[in-house]
This record gives sequence, C-alpha cells and structure tokens, in this order.
Amino acid sequence: MVFAMPLQAMVKAKNSSNSLGRQAAISTRITHKFCYRPINNDTGEVVISAFGRAIGHYARWVKPGARRIGATTDDPLVQASSFLNETDGIAAFVVLNNAAQPRAVSVQFRGAQFAGAVTGEQSTAAAYWQTLLGLALNNATNLTINLPSHSVTSLAVSYLVPPQLNLPWLTPTELRFALIGGIGQSYIVETSTDLVAWSVSQAITLTNLANELTLPRADGPMRFIRARTNR
Repeated sequence: MVFAMPLQAMVKAKNSSNSLGRQAAISTRITHKFCYRPINNDTGEVVISAFGRAIGHYARWVKPGARRIGATTDDPLVQASSFLNETDGIAAFVVLNNAAQPRAVSVQFRGAQFAGAVTGEQSTAAAYWQTLLGLALNNATNLTINLPSHSVTSLAVSYLVPPQLNLPWLTPTELRFALIGGIGQSYIVETSTDLVAWSVSQAITLTNLANELTLPRADGPMRFIRARTNR
C-alpha cells in the first residue's frame, strides 16, 4: 500500500492582481548541487557570478537527499521552491522576486505545521547572502516576508507533520494499522478503552511516509487508538 502526504507550500503576493500560478514538481530528491564559478586565469581566483550566488541559496539551505514538495505562487514574477530536509526536520523555501518592485508575500504551509524560529538569507544586487533578522511566524501554517526587487530569499523553519492512522485490519492474533506522518519525525501511539484514560502503546520514528504497526489482539472491551507528535 502506498501513501502520499499532501504537503504543499503556497506563496501569495499581497495585492497581486495576477492569478497565474506555477506548480513545482513533487517528491523530487535532491542529489547534486552546482555553482557557476569561473576562474580568473591570471590570478587563479575563483569568482562566483551573480547567477552562482543565486544558485548558492539552494546549496546553502537545501541539503542532499532533501525532498522537493509542491510549491505554487499567484504572481508570475515571483517563483518559489520548497523542500523538506527530512534528516533534521527543517523545511526550506527559496523565493525569487523577478519584479522591478518589492513584493510582500505570504508563505502558507499545507499538510504540516511550522514549529520553531524562522531563519533565512537574502540576496540583492547590492549584497549577497545577508542574514535576515526579525522573522516571525504569523501562525502555525503561515509567515510573511518582504522581497526586495530582483532578489533571492531563502527561509528555513522546523516543521511537524500531524500523524494520521488508517483504518485497522485484524488477523487472528494482531490488530494492524498504518501510521502516516513525516519521515524522521517521532510519534506516540496510545490506546484507551473509555476515551478518558490513555496509555502509551509504543513510540516510533517514521522511516517512511507510512509505517505498519501492530498491537496484540485480545478479547475484552473495545480499544481506541490515537497518535500524537512526540514533542
């Protein structure tokens, strides 16, 4: 059985009248990185071009093995890419403003929640890879950022994928079900007979988008099962 997480990032430019969108590929694994670095043959100096510094936003924030998730934008001059660095639970966003005017954009995260502080860098014609200060979440699924004209911005923030349990099925000896969540994230599975008192059944860190779990089958009162994030 194959499960897919409906994770997606949406970047909305405030006061934008254009409804055209761009859809990024989903679940692309990042395996290679590059940066255009011409060498000065006279001095041997490596010169990173403006294009190379823009590409550097990906190299500096998107880790090998990261999974690219869907990203849309409602402004054709604002391009966005989003990635999950599943080894450390960090979501990374790279947003390009190709417009000659600044843009105030709202980044919305669907299918997961932001958790923790927001960090980032920004590059313009005047300065490259400048640390962004004072970034804050609007809520668990939304943050706002100002994009200078002709700029590249990187953002990173911890994320949590709420757990889901599929319908269980029975064998003669076991109760089987699948726990769906974020790769590398930890969850607690609990059981109850009265929906009041809950006891921990097991703790698990997911190695796939969905992991099959089992509980011993036993006669007696009906058991309820729930899962929660292990924080």
